[in-house]
Amino acid sequence: MRVVAAPGLRVPMELEVDKHIGADVVDVPSTSYYRRRIASGELLPAEPESAEVLLVESPSAEQPDSGAKKSAKGADK
Repeated sequence: MRVVAAPGLRVPMELEVDKHIGADVVDVPSTSYYRRRIASGELLPAEPESAEVLLVESPSAEQPDSGAKKSAKGADK
């Protein structure tokens, strides 16, 4: 999972306490250590994963428009 430290924080890596997670996005394993840090608000999920979800969801957002066009065509008849 990809995480970033909350603004103003540096969070130690799980197995390398001399290294820290800061403002840069870091890929870490989904261990209880990192999940606890996310739950406490010290770490935040990185945004690029949610951007991919938005791209996947965008075609479903177009479906209501196509339905509106069909109803408009039916109204013309």
